[in-house]
Amino acid sequence: MLDGLRQNAGSWIIKILFLIIILAFILAYGSGSLQQGGSGILAYVDDEPILVRDFERQYETDVRQLQEQIPNLTAEDMAKFDIKQAVLAKMVNTMLLERQARRLGIDVSDAELAAFVRSNPGFWNDARTFDEQYYERAVRAQGMTPAAFEEATRRALAQHKLMEHVGRAAQVEEAEARDLFRFSQERLVVDYLLLPWEEFKDGVTPTEEEVATYYKDNMERFKRQATSGFNLLVLSPAALASRQEVDDAAVRAYYDAHPAEFQVAESVRARHILLQLPRDASAADADKARVELLKLKARLAKGESFATLAEKHSDGPSSARGGELGWFTREAMVAPFAEAAFALEPGAVSDPVRTEFGWHLIKVEERREAGTRSFDEAAPAIRRQLAEEKAADSLHDTLDMAIGRLVAGDTLAQVAQALGLPLQPVPAVPKALFVQRLGVDEASADMLYALAPGQAAEVPVEIEDGSVLAEKTEDNPESVAALDEVRGPIEEALRREAGMKLAREKAVQVLAEAVGGALPPRQQSRVKTSEPFQRSGMVGELGMNPTLAEAAFAAEPGQWLPEPHAVANGYALVRVRERQLPTDEQWAAARDTMLAQIRQSRQQELFQAFVMELRDKAQVKIVDQRVLQ
Repeated sequence: MLDGLRQNAGSWIIKILFLIIILAFILAYGSGSLQQGGSGILAYVDDEPILVRDFERQYETDVRQLQEQIPNLTAEDMAKFDIKQAVLAKMVNTMLLERQARRLGIDVSDAELAAFVRSNPGFWNDARTFDEQYYERAVRAQGMTPAAFEEATRRALAQHKLMEHVGRAAQVEEAEARDLFRFSQERLVVDYLLLPWEEFKDGVTPTEEEVATYYKDNMERFKRQATSGFNLLVLSPAALASRQEVDDAAVRAYYDAHPAEFQVAESVRARHILLQLPRDASAADADKARVELLKLKARLAKGESFATLAEKHSDGPSSARGGELGWFTREAMVAPFAEAAFALEPGAVSDPVRTEFGWHLIKVEERREAGTRSFDEAAPAIRRQLAEEKAADSLHDTLDMAIGRLVAGDTLAQVAQALGLPLQPVPAVPKALFVQRLGVDEASADMLYALAPGQAAEVPVEIEDGSVLAEKTEDNPESVAALDEVRGPIEEALRREAGMKLAREKAVQVLAEAVGGALPPRQQSRVKTSEPFQRSGMVGELGMNPTLAEAAFAAEPGQWLPEPHAVANGYALVRVRERQLPTDEQWAAARDTMLAQIRQSRQQELFQAFVMELRDKAQVKIVDQRVLQ
């Protein structure tokens, strides 16, 4: 088939296959009678069978992908959400869609499949060309063979073609799109008076009875999860590498045989300060952010620390590190950012740079020119790599020996000493956190948590790059914190409840005293004006509050809303000051994108209706209900 197409991408490429179709496969489960059986056939879709082995294979794949996206997903969660029924529903839908595609003569040629696979950047090497070794490694890392991956891709592409075929009837009127654009882009500016609950808490002293009642009514909040601690003996190529001897000649031979691996691209180490802006930000908002950065640059010129200013002012995730971005090549950054960064000398700060993320100030701290790493620079990493390869060859025998000694009665500490490896202690943690940290499966965690303190598991647990042997060191059963331990938080929660109640009463009083849209004079000095906000519900200092945003967008300018609104830290009185509608220029810039998005949404709706119609006409008969239990 496509034997030439093989190598890397990571779990994301598997997800792409299913995102291609966009539709929600998990729809109604169709009709048909249920009967018991056990023939190796799970169900019939009309007269076409779904085999148990195919279902189990699909179930394992889907569960693995779910666990990658939701690391804490438990067996109980999967049962609650009826994952098996959802997988069967997807398989039924896929079968019906493939049948319909064949009837319509829709298929995917080898050339189309090859072009799609080769176009995925996850399968490219550093030269940004398709690499068969990258491809095969990535696909196999997801538990699939290249042939299976290509077949799944072919099916997904065929279903995408079918969706486009069905969606041709989707029509969008420009007036409708413009109305939706106006609705989504409309902004409000509001005046507000915030009455924080903390202003009213000082006179509140919770009684002992109130504290005891709160404790009793909220007992679940004070539960402590059961935890267990372990000593782990990690057996992996990296852990065993120190036991391997690698001579200098082997290191030199590897260096000489792989010159391309030691080519170093031009790179810089830099920091940045980012002021985020949406792509459709107005010219006024963009200019305001640029001016703010120019002010910061002026402060830098006077000697202030770039890292300190980044911590205080940058919107990016790197702000916690003082804007530190580490080393990067030109290709790693968007073009405007890379062009500015690589034009700077170490120590220099750029003028404001606009990218799709907002405005940046960039400071380059170090620079590396393109070249080749010397043998002395590369030797330690080569030695480690060769040692790990040797360790990987003996890993199975080492694991067998370790298990044999445990079965013979040695302690895990004695096994570790014999191997010359340290035990790694894991402090007492809940099982879900243990699963997340080590990346072990739920069944293995259940086995370890069932051990008695001092007992070692004689069965190894697989981790990403090897195995671990574990010995439980402690158990702490589920418990409830004593009242005295949580008294402080309880009293603060009661003060907050009382403070919120008093803040609302005050807000109602102030609103009743308003005359002609004006609050009482003693409150007017506390009125603030918000930045423009959209219907999403983020109202500046008042925080995320969809209810408040909805009420404000339904109100007329100039009048205070008739009720105070609870916000995170109190109650607020709000009136609309100004409505800002998108301009003709903004609509012209967004028109094509908006029309395409609405058309795509309509196509998805049509396709889902199409799938539902196929399901309604099909007879789905389950013959082995036990598989779904």
